[in-house]
Amino acid sequence: MKVEQMMTRDPQVVQKRTPVREAAEKMRELDVGFLPVIDDGRCVGVVTDRDITVRVTAEGRDPARAKVEEAMTPSFISCSPSDEFEHAEELMQRNQVRRLLVLGEQQDLVGVVSLGDMALKDASAAGDVLKDVSKPG
Repeated sequence: MKVEQMMTRDPQVVQKRTPVREAAEKMRELDVGFLPVIDDGRCVGVVTDRDITVRVTAEGRDPARAKVEEAMTPSFISCSPSDEFEHAEELMQRNQVRRLLVLGEQQDLVGVVSLGDMALKDASAAGDVLKDVSKPG
């Protein structure tokens, strides 16, 4: 099975200059804890609810003034829509991540594949990935 058969297409994103508070509100509205961060149409990182908590809230910074680029994680793991399911599993396990960004030929964001997406297609494989992702680093 190919990644494109299990990924979430056209994921919601946030711009890097967006105030952190707006990103948090968007996460609440969408009931997600993760958003890809975009700048000039290209993915430049990811921001999670944990990023916001650790890099803004815990530092006593104003979430209405802090920008997403100040809270985001600039590195991310990605794959291609044409990659095999097993390759996505391996990337998640090796890098201990629960989500992969899916980039198209022009390195544009075309989707996200998560453990939840995997579980819907192959519950036992998703369980194996979760076990490896959850191991202490």
